[in-house]
Amino acid sequence: MVNPGTNVVVHAVIGMLALPLIFRLFKTHYTMLDIVLACVPAALLTLVPTVGEVLSLAAMVAVLNYRIGENLFPGIVVPVMVTRLLMIPVLLVFELHK
Repeated sequence: MVNPGTNVVVHAVIGMLALPLIFRLFKTHYTMLDIVLACVPAALLTLVPTVGEVLSLAAMVAVLNYRIGENLFPGIVVPVMVTRLLMIPVLLVFELHK
């Protein structure tokens, strides 16, 4: 199991790096403040035992939907899911090198 602190940092950093790139691919208008306000609380919610990942995902989608106001499905949910998929290999690297 990955260290909870490492999990928080990976979620925050990968989210803040990958989400803007994916939003550019989808031509979604955003500001960096939107990204930070979505990624930091979502990363902190991963500390909640058992349901932290689900709460984190829901919080990120909810904050981005509130802040950006784009169509929910193609504009926000797909980039967030792609970002979450990009976190898997990074977390696996930390899991294998402990």
